[in-house]
Amino acid sequence: MARMFPDVDPAQLEHRPEATVYAALREQLGADYSVLHSYPWLRPARADGALAEGEADFVILHPTRGLLVLEVKGGEELRYEGHRWQRRTGDGFVDIKNPFEQARRNKYALLEMVEERSGGRVRRDQLVYGYAVVLPECRYEGALPADVDERIVIAAQRLPHLGRAIERAYDRWTAAPTVLTPSQYGHLTDCIMPKFRVMRRIGPDIANASDAILELTETQARVLEGFFAHPRLLVHGVAGSGKTFLAVARARLCARGQARALRVLQPPARRVGPRPGAERPDRRRVPPPADRAELPRPRRRPLENGRAARSRQRGRS
Repeated sequence: MARMFPDVDPAQLEHRPEATVYAALREQLGADYSVLHSYPWLRPARADGALAEGEADFVILHPTRGLLVLEVKGGEELRYEGHRWQRRTGDGFVDIKNPFEQARRNKYALLEMVEERSGGRVRRDQLVYGYAVVLPECRYEGALPADVDERIVIAAQRLPHLGRAIERAYDRWTAAPTVLTPSQYGHLTDCIMPKFRVMRRIGPDIANASDAILELTETQARVLEGFFAHPRLLVHGVAGSGKTFLAVARARLCARGQARALRVLQPPARRVGPRPGAERPDRRRVPPPADRAELPRPRRRPLENGRAARSRQRGRS
């Protein structure tokens, strides 16, 4: 089953002929095929740089076969007479665009885009490229126009074997398949299916976040007003309640009023001793080793007052 872009239910597609081809491509091609439906493009068309737009009904990518553009034409009856393509309507035959010229134009627009976007890493001489026209509701008879080959016309009778018809169309555009390296095929798919994102600027988000951060709570606003009513004010609160924020706000207000402001920060107190809940160290006296003797403590003479000490000193003299 092929990889479809976008991957949708064919019943949701607006045009019935394209929905029929979409379902057949998804079911009959292998997983190594990537199929893009309704692929639009915009390219400079003239030397003056004016833009031209187009749309390929289907773009098929394969790592060894290359690129194939499909143009789908529905309707009960188509004809080619007098170098003109026409479709039958309720009012008779009306002119339509040459489907093979449409497919050819889409093919070259995509090739130019790939060469430019890949920076020359993927060139048209390195891959197979071609186009085909699918007529899912029509059969044809008579001689084909001079610019049409039988293998690039896929009529209704070939639709049950569309996978094989796609391979034949690829084969008609080359004598031998050209194998792209994994890197080249990656560049090809990146050029055809680039990854494009639109992201919101972070500036508004930062500004909104700053406004939210600077908003004072009701309690903080009352405290800030209290600074004006009381020259000295003691503010206490748990960590993270906004004490420092209020001190900075008060300092800024003082500075705006030509007053001097000094902010003093006290480092947090350090706990001495074990933390609450921690095991206390074992304070029991450790007995001395068996080979160490316990020496007796020296006796200390009781202290004497100064007069008794001087009398004893005179008696000795």
